[in-house]
Amino acid sequence: MLLNAPITPKMVIILFHFFLVSSAAAVGLHPPSPYPDGCQPTSCKRGGPSVRFPFRLKGLHPEHCGYSISGFNLT
Repeated sequence: MLLNAPITPKMVIILFHFFLVSSAAAVGLHPPSPYPDGCQPTSCKRGGPSVRFPFRLKGLHPEHCGYSISGFNLT
């Protein structure tokens, strides 16, 4: 029966690697985006200036990506 088997250093190493790999896969290996969902900087045209918070491009960025005050919504 396996329940009475002694735990060997090799088994500990294998279990450690298993938990390390599974936890890395659960968390994700890439760093989190510095921009909230859908709020990445963008531009009106290729090579144009970057539009980012607190400004937003109307029709491209969601409402939460910029201030709703007049002058911060760009078209």
